Amino acid sequence: MKKMLFGIVGITIAGILLLVAYVSNLDFPAKEVKPISAVLKVERSSDELVQLGTYQSADWYISKTSPSETNKRMIAKMEKEGWRYVDQNGAGLFFEGNEGTKVITCEKWASRYNVCQVPHS
Repeated sequence: MKKMLFGIVGITIAGILLLVAYVSNLDFPAKEVKPISAVLKVERSSDELVQLGTYQSADWYISKTSPSETNKRMIAKMEKEGWRYVDQNGAGLFFEGNEGTKVITCEKWASRYNVCQVPHS
């Protein structure tokens, strides 16, 4: 019984160490964001689209849903803010509003997450 418990604890610790090592070697698109902070924030949240903050004149969001689901959530968020969804071209989601046109880019990051950049202007 003790051997099995030590084995489970050992495997858990090894898994955590591997995850930390993997995430530590990743670069986040916004250099101000530490990859481990982004992963912990999205993993601890019950929201499917999590705002990481404002960096490089843009708001940054992360999601652990599929790319298509992330795009749907980002479109819903922007429409709620008064923007009208126009089209998607590659990684860009195009919106029009009173302030003109806005292009949001979403990309796959770390094979499990999607990161979206919403420019301020």
